Amino acid sequence: MSITYLAGLSAPGGYWDSSKEGHIAGDPVMREHHSIRLKAFFTFNAIAFVMSLLIIMLLLDKQLVIPLLKGKNQNKTSPVRTFVLKAYIFIALVGLAGAYAT
Repeated sequence: MSITYLAGLSAPGGYWDSSKEGHIAGDPVMREHHSIRLKAFFTFNAIAFVMSLLIIMLLLDKQLVIPLLKGKNQNKTSPVRTFVLKAYIFIALVGLAGAYAT
């Protein structure tokens, strides 16, 4: 989570330091020439950040009950929980790889 948070704060190319030559201080440098890539970066990074938050919540919640299996055999929640955790990890890694590829 800290990696995706740090990556979101430091956009590729950095930020403009001063407001001269038609630029506003604090705007991303990439916005001018690569705006689509910048939007893709922030989208992938946001996906990775949200997935990492969900992974942390899933790992911390020991009493997680899957709503579809409520009232049934609770032993079935463990494989479902493991599958969901692996899916979240995969999506987070794809989000990070996509962010750094853009």
